Amino acid sequence: MSIRNIDYHNVRYTQETFYPYFSNGKMSVSETYVALANGFLDPASLASITIFEHNKHLYCIDTRRLTILKELQRKKKLDVLKGFNVQYVREGDKAFTEQYFNLVYERLPAMKSKGLDGSTIKLYRQSGYMCCFDSISGNFRDDLDEHIACDHLKMSFSEFKELNISQCNRCNQKLHINAIKPSNKSYYIFKKNCTCRNSEPLALYTIKKPWTEFTLREICDVFVFLNATAHNKYASLTNVMKSISSKELPHGQPRLDKSSLNNNCKTEEIKNDGLIKQFCLFLLRIFFIAILFWLIFIYFQIK
Repeated sequence: MSIRNIDYHNVRYTQETFYPYFSNGKMSVSETYVALANGFLDPASLASITIFEHNKHLYCIDTRRLTILKELQRKKKLDVLKGFNVQYVREGDKAFTEQYFNLVYERLPAMKSKGLDGSTIKLYRQSGYMCCFDSISGNFRDDLDEHIACDHLKMSFSEFKELNISQCNRCNQKLHINAIKPSNKSYYIFKKNCTCRNSEPLALYTIKKPWTEFTLREICDVFVFLNATAHNKYASLTNVMKSISSKELPHGQPRLDKSSLNNNCKTEEIKNDGLIKQFCLFLLRIFFIAILFWLIFIYFQIK
């Protein structure tokens, strides 16, 4: 079976319940889904998901990511699904011997003893996170995007949908911004350059921590600032952050640290200024060398 042809609705769970947030409780499963579905996050940036084939059935031990994949497929976000890193494991694959043993001889028997086959899973109900799920079925609520925008981020849904859309100052072409993880440690906010510039993506901001340790609010704060500076190069960070801070957040979610964003932007400005200064010094040296050679030439001509 091709990885791209996997029907995630038929992939079975290997746990009875799943938590509505990732291990440290900062990034929720629902906000991760919304970030992926709306192009805020590159799906290849997340850890790969492992699918096991056993007795003609497919199983997955990555419960929360499988829940997100199932919802993406249900909402027909096929382009996002294609971007995930998926490992397909068959019986006898030596690289996954330990995981396969755990699946067959521990997880599945434990599920069977409870009368479960993994075709369904229950949501572990946790105070402060249940607003994103249907109270009866435990599935994501149908209006999740609007709910996250209006109730979590305190902005209109139309404003939310435009957050990761920037604009080229030269040709006014629309550009998309998203979080990408090109290294093992840091996430980068990238802007895909338009046709009037270099075709390579441009790194605008760096987040030096795992996805689960920052929030969707932080990503949105960065997008707001980058869009403000894209439309007005004299935009004040203070004014932008002031407009953001006027919106209350649920669950005690932390905002992006103002000083870290300011320091990062200052670092980029210092780098750019340094390059300009080096170029000017280079031209100045060439000018003085030319003057020196001209004076030497004049001296020998007079002599």
